[in-house]
Amino acid sequence: MRTIKFLIFGLIPALLLTACGFHLRGSMEQLSSLPALYLPAGATGLAGELRSAARSSGARLVESREEAQAVVILGGETLERQVRSVGSTGKVREFELVYTVSFEVQDKDGKALSDAQTIRLTRDFVFDETQVLGKEAEETVLRQGLQRDAAGQILRRVQALNIR
Repeated sequence: MRTIKFLIFGLIPALLLTACGFHLRGSMEQLSSLPALYLPAGATGLAGELRSAARSSGARLVESREEAQAVVILGGETLERQVRSVGSTGKVREFELVYTVSFEVQDKDGKALSDAQTIRLTRDFVFDETQVLGKEAEETVLRQGLQRDAAGQILRRVQALNIR
């Protein structure tokens, strides 16, 4: 009897989850060829995510511009809510979050190593006015996820520059 319960409640769901491609989200992959980075102090959430992503990917963060091989300058950062759909009562049912950030990579002397680049990410979410607090929390989580994804893309683009 115990074996049957184990199969029904343990093994079969685990096999079904692996068969559908489910896997836990891991940390950012190691980016071995990142140059020594200097990230100027910033008060935005993206600046913190960029520092965190750089540390977890194995990048060497330096304290001054003079020690750096590359300096990431964050430009404008915007988060827009766009209406995706409206219900029969005329109230918004679905939003699209559009996160846009621009950045530039410079050397320690301020010479541009890349043109100014823009990253644009979007996420959809359903809005339910009966669960306003929960939906606000969901939007905050989505915004943090967008910032994390943008930070990862910035680091991959820096790595693609092959700075020595």
